[in-house]
Amino acid sequence: YKESKILLKGIDLSNNDTSLVKAGWSKGNITPDFPAKIVGFGKNVDFSGVMDSLFVRSIVFEQKHKRYLYLSYDLMIIHPYLVHAVEERLSENGLNFDGVYYTATHTHNGLGGYGDKLSGLIALGGIDNNVIDLLTLKTLESAKESIRNLSVVSYNYGDFLSDNLVKNRLDKESGRVDAYVRVLQLKNEKSERLS
Repeated sequence: YKESKILLKGIDLSNNDTSLVKAGWSKGNITPDFPAKIVGFGKNVDFSGVMDSLFVRSIVFEQKHKRYLYLSYDLMIIHPYLVHAVEERLSENGLNFDGVYYTATHTHNGLGGYGDKLSGLIALGGIDNNVIDLLTLKTLESAKESIRNLSVVSYNYGDFLSDNLVKNRLDKESGRVDAYVRVLQLKNEKSERLS
């Protein structure tokens, strides 16, 4: 972890592009204040305390008349049931995007309660409406905040080899391990940065 942090700080992001792209970002705390399942180790158990908060992070990108939303959750996976619930809540609140992209940090100490059918029951503890309400509300709030924060950004891209840390990302065509960490850095008009 410490090596990765050092590598990230030293990466050359010299491909600065200042095309007219707007972006705004935000995060919302999705740590429940009610009993909820912790998933990821086979047996779904209720949490008994909080060591680190969980978040949903959102980035809205806008160029010309297109707007995209990128969402990253401190969850084990993104289940289709959650995707449907989030997109329904966004739509109900007049937030429509040309694309919504989802990712999860794959934490094994995150919330469950957002997956239906057999796979969602086994892996995520089924459906907990309190969890669904929390996740969709915090996603909505974060997306709205990201839209309010929209401003012209410059962006940089870089990558670094991390073959001593990455063992399981295979290139389908060649069968080789894809051992690069890729970094996108945004800088807004207030000189705030997001990597």
